[in-house]
Amino acid sequence: MGLDRRGDVGFMEAMAGAMTVCVVMMCFTAFVAADTALDRGHPEGFDWTYVGGISAGTDGWSVDLVSDPMVFAESRGYAGLSFSVYDPLSDAVVSEIVYGNTDGPHISERRMFSAEEGDTVIPVIVEVGLFR
Repeated sequence: MGLDRRGDVGFMEAMAGAMTVCVVMMCFTAFVAADTALDRGHPEGFDWTYVGGISAGTDGWSVDLVSDPMVFAESRGYAGLSFSVYDPLSDAVVSEIVYGNTDGPHISERRMFSAEEGDTVIPVIVEVGLFR
């Protein structure tokens, strides 16, 4: 990397210098983000293996559960659970199931499931509310 007669660096040398700065800044940002993510503990959420699937019945959508959800809630110190099934197109609640006491502060998680209605597969969103 030398100077030419006018004292300017060439295009390739300038690009190499700019890329070096970009790579160093990207590495610094990645290390700061990783350190921040490791310092913060993640709250305990819902164990989604309890949901066996979503089915459509005559009274609307229902959440098929593998076992009693109150066993999960009591083992983690939650007072209640709520399952809400949303239509992804309108974001309206299609079905809601409530277990235990659903008053007070809570955390919620959403996941997308595929539900079968006859020969049709319909994507639905399931939201679980965990109440303290």
